[in-house]
Amino acid sequence: MNALNRVLVALFYAALLLPLNVSSSKDLASSTGTNTMADEKLFQQVPLDTNEQTPCSPEDPGFNWRGVVIRAPSTIILPKRTAQLATVTIPICGLYLVDVANKFRYPGPKILIFSDDSSGQTYKGALVKRNIEPTIPPPPSQPINPSSKAAFSEYFNVNAAAYLALPIQPARYRVSIEYAGYRSNEVMISVVEHP
Repeated sequence: MNALNRVLVALFYAALLLPLNVSSSKDLASSTGTNTMADEKLFQQVPLDTNEQTPCSPEDPGFNWRGVVIRAPSTIILPKRTAQLATVTIPICGLYLVDVANKFRYPGPKILIFSDDSSGQTYKGALVKRNIEPTIPPPPSQPINPSSKAAFSEYFNVNAAAYLALPIQPARYRVSIEYAGYRSNEVMISVVEHP
């Protein structure tokens, strides 16, 4: 289900004034508790900087849930030291479903947070696309009522290394994302030397 369909479904239920049983990302994280997958090699095939659902995307927790949930590979292998112009890719796949009111209350982009377990250093970066091509603005639409019960959602797939100035060295990171007043589940990523 794409983002537009999710918004339409949300508007439909809001119009019916159905009570929502809203659970937080923290509740979801404690119920899932892990970022592991049966085949972590699938993360190598994720199209990055896209908003499409992939096999690595978190499961949709359902319409009544609100928050952000992420998945990532548990291990990232650094390129060989002899490799020229080697780059590191750290794929993060996620899904958010947030109330319009929360987006107005907590404006801004998604914030990616990496905390190094050993040093305690925290790295933060805004997930803002750096698109140099001009875009055509959308046609005018009716203003959104920030007090409405509408919600919107979207899948996202990013390369965390493109948004953070992480040192290229072995480390173990606790990773989460903040968006619209919600904080995602926390996943662990170990960055290791090439064997």
